[in-house]
Amino acid sequence: MKITKREYSLVLGCQTKFINEKEMEFRRIFRKGLFVGRNVKKGELIAREDIIALRPRGNAPKSEDFMLWVDKVAEQDIKQYESIK
Repeated sequence: MKITKREYSLVLGCQTKFINEKEMEFRRIFRKGLFVGRNVKKGELIAREDIIALRPRGNAPKSEDFMLWVDKVAEQDIKQYESIK
């Protein structure tokens, strides 16, 4: 069975994604927040590998701010899967 270019593009869908009105309502609620993937002690450097993005965000920093937290020194002990403070 041979697939035409038209059929191929229909299967792949549109490359541009749009957020509809209903999704916009929940966008703030369902964003990811930044958490640590291991226990970090006060004064320790938070490395890129230590930071993970999880949902729900809650009071955690936004995942868009990832680079602001890389190589920062922890001001207090942070347990694994706790939000970065």
